Amino acid sequence: MKTKLLLSGFFTLLPLTSSCSSDNNTASPIQEEQNINLSTTTKGIQVGTIVHFKVLTDDNKEITDATITSVETNKKVGYQWIPEREGTYNFIATKTGFKKSTELTIKVFPIDNQKNIQGTFIVQGESYNIDSCKMKYEGKYQIDNSGDYFLGWIIYAEDSDKKASALPMFFTPMTQLENGKISTPYPNSENITNSMLSVWVNDREVIYLNKGVQIDLSLEKFNDNYLDSTNKCNSI
Repeated sequence: MKTKLLLSGFFTLLPLTSSCSSDNNTASPIQEEQNINLSTTTKGIQVGTIVHFKVLTDDNKEITDATITSVETNKKVGYQWIPEREGTYNFIATKTGFKKSTELTIKVFPIDNQKNIQGTFIVQGESYNIDSCKMKYEGKYQIDNSGDYFLGWIIYAEDSDKKASALPMFFTPMTQLENGKISTPYPNSENITNSMLSVWVNDREVIYLNKGVQIDLSLEKFNDNYLDSTNKCNSI
């Protein structure tokens, strides 16, 4: 009977010992730190420009709580930074559980060395700086069956660096007065009609809208003859 009890104890302990041995041989997986990449979507950076930073993982997941630091001053700058003087600046991004990003170098130019940025437009999430903006008279059109004529206009708002153009198109009324003269009022937000929009990027039309387009205009006065008149756009 004693022998049976010992054997019973032996066979009871054996699987427990084997189980413990198996657990000890299982190594915990080592979590390898991922890379993060620091970049900026701001182009044509000059003194006073708001620089917007972006932090992405290698699989393009955006991180919004990283710490972005100036290499030169070792000060945290956040996701926006405004340069106060021209020069070359370096930044890094850090976040717990990730490797430190490589340095991002930003060249800041003085204001008078840059193009005159007149505004921006956004297409499919991408921001474009308007460095050339003009309006051109395109001709006389009939756009319905009323017999009335309208003047056609196109605004050319261009980002020459990115080869992108936003082209709002619209019409203004042309009516005959009692004295026989033609009335052709200047375009404004009140008298334009049948607005359309075409957007081109790298010589390819990416957007065309022929309805539902709202245009607010603030324009300098055109030449009286309207022919090939081009004017700076104060706002679009």
